[in-house]
Formats: sequence, C-alpha cells, structure tokens
Amino acid sequence: MMKVLETRALPPLIEKRNDLIEEMEALTDKAKQEKRALNVNEINRFNAIKGEIKSIDETLKIEEEQRSHIEWVPGKKKEGYTTDDKELRVFKEGEKIDIETRGKDVNLSIGKLVRAMSGIEKTGEGAQYLRDMSSATGSVVIPQKLANQILDKAREQSAIFGKIPVTVMENNNLTVARISKDASASFVAEGDLIPESSTEFIGVKLEGKTLAMYVPVTEQLLASANISDVLMNACSKAIAVALDKNLLYGTGTGAEIKGITAHENINKVAHTGNVDYNMLIKGIGATKGANIVPSDIVYNTTVGTELSMLTDANGQYIVPPRAIDNYTISESNNIADNQALVYHRECMLLGVNKDIQMEWGYTQDGFQRMIKALRIYIRCDLGIVNEKGISLVTSTT
Repeated sequence: MMKVLETRALPPLIEKRNDLIEEMEALTDKAKQEKRALNVNEINRFNAIKGEIKSIDETLKIEEEQRSHIEWVPGKKKEGYTTDDKELRVFKEGEKIDIETRGKDVNLSIGKLVRAMSGIEKTGEGAQYLRDMSSATGSVVIPQKLANQILDKAREQSAIFGKIPVTVMENNNLTVARISKDASASFVAEGDLIPESSTEFIGVKLEGKTLAMYVPVTEQLLASANISDVLMNACSKAIAVALDKNLLYGTGTGAEIKGITAHENINKVAHTGNVDYNMLIKGIGATKGANIVPSDIVYNTTVGTELSMLTDANGQYIVPPRAIDNYTISESNNIADNQALVYHRECMLLGVNKDIQMEWGYTQDGFQRMIKALRIYIRCDLGIVNEKGISLVTSTT
C-alpha cells in the first residue's frame, strides 16, 4: 500500500490512512530486524490495520465521486460548472467528441485492436496496447480516441442521440440541474423592491445504464482489409438504434434509461385525424406555449412518406407549411407510426461514460462455425433539464 502525497495540508482521513500504513511498516520492519515472522498479536494488528485502510479507501472513493458530480444549466456562459471549478464539456450536433487520449492509442483502429485480441497480430500498436492494459482475459477498455470515433459515428446515424447535447461522465454519474419553475420578471417603479423570482431548480442524477451489443465476426472478416470499416459501421449503427429506442421509450426501470415519453410532465398532445402537417404544428404550438421555441421534430419514416405523398383536390403535392421551415426534421423508425416528437434539444443532456469496454470470444457454437464475437458495453443515461420544452403528439385515428 502507498501513502497519499500532497503538498498542501492533508485531510484528516488521508492523514489517518498514512499513519496506519506507517504502523504496518513498523510491524514488518521490526520482524525483519529480529529475523523472525510476525507473532499472533502482530498478525492480528496487521489484519486490523488492513481493514481500517480498506474502510477509509471506500469512504474516500465515495467522497471523490460526490465531488465529481457536475451541475449543468443550459445557456450558462461556460455551459456548466462544478464545485471544484472544472468546466463541463458539452458536445453539440456536428461537434466531434474530443476527450483527452492516452499516448500510444492515437492511431489505433478497431480492426487492429480486434486482430490483436484474436491473436492474429502479435506485434504492432494493437498488441502493444493490450500488453500495456494487461489484458489477458479477452476484455479491454477501448482506447479513448477510438471510443470517441465510435460515438461520433453513432451520432451521425441517430435521430435523437445525434441532436441532443452529450457530455462525458468520468465516474459513471452526473448531477444535472433541472428547471422545475420558470423565472419571472416584473415592472417596478423606481425605488420599489423587485419581487423575488420564483425560479426553482432540482437536481437530476444521471447514473450510467449499461448498453451492450453483440457483433459476430467470421474468420473471413478477420482476414479482410476493410475489417475496421465493417466493424465501425456495425457497432455505431447498433448503438444509434438502441439509444434512439431507449431515449424515446425507455421505462427507467431495471436496466433501461428513463426515456422521454416516460416523463409525466412533458407536453402530451392528442391529434384527432390522419397524420398530417397539422399534427406537427400542434406539437410546435404546445412547446411554444411553454415559452420555449423548439429546435427539432422527429417522426417515423412511414409518417415522412405519408406527408410527402399528401396531395390537394387537384392531385398536386402539398407544399409543407412555412410554419415548420425553421426546425430540423429527423426520421427514426424507433418512434411509433402515430407519434411525432417536437422539442428544443438543449432541454436534454445525455451522459456517456468515457470508458467503453470490449470483450472477444467464441459464440455458443462459434468453434464449429468458425465465428467469434465482440461484446461491447457502454454506460449512459438521459437527463431532462426542462420537460416543458418537449412535446409528444399522438394521432388517435
């Protein structure tokens, strides 16, 4: 065990921990000097000290996680703050995720890493990375730059994940400040007291839920020149589809994210009639009614097709109304055919753990079929920072 060294005054727990380590070292040093083993009393004390140090380490870990919680309020000048003056990095649409990388992983591709994990390549960057990470079990944390690339590729293919702000959770948790009551302003006469604003914020804790994917890999693919492109596309598409589905309809129970539709206080709008542009305009109106101008509209590909085929009495295609010209429209087959989502993207924040875990091994009957598989794990969670900035429109026909 090592002491914790700091140049400033040590917190009491760390100081106590260092004192206990010194006591352990004194016990062993005395036995060495006298050229004997520890006696029963010394062994009991040694074990008791180990238990105390373990307890202190667990307490320090909890305190560190609590200090690392970051509060994020949309629209702040620096986009976030935390109690220890660290700035929260928030990545928006079109902005590449750029997390600090670890030296040797800069140019490591997923193909090189998988070939090294499979034992095909025993030299090179992939093999060196595995040795550096001490991975002899078939499991490894994906290099940070490669993880960034996988997430960026997934965002490009996603209707919701690709639009809302994304931040990285260092310790698999994050505290987001959510608006529960809007601020108010008043006209006042000179010299009169300004009425106190009724703005209220409540903390919403993001705790990473595990998103897992399973990607079969044939021996033929392992030997192919385009293995990186194939695996990158397969992994990113799986992430995009699964995340969009959970961001929309996750129940928040068990292993699932609490998706948008599971939040009771979003605007839920009924539309009587066929799927048409009026359905979208109702959603825009409901969001604007909460004094928030929406930025995005999401609907199913089937809805998009039906809207594009709308014609007037003369058989001419109907031009979309100008009322929806100012919004980014995306299509997702994960949203129901009779629903549309209208929202301002900064009313949501997705937290993603920076460490993406990858495992390599045979499928159940893979030895016979010459197929192995990748298992990839990502931890993430959704925070809704303003429920009234989101409207779900449902057609009842």
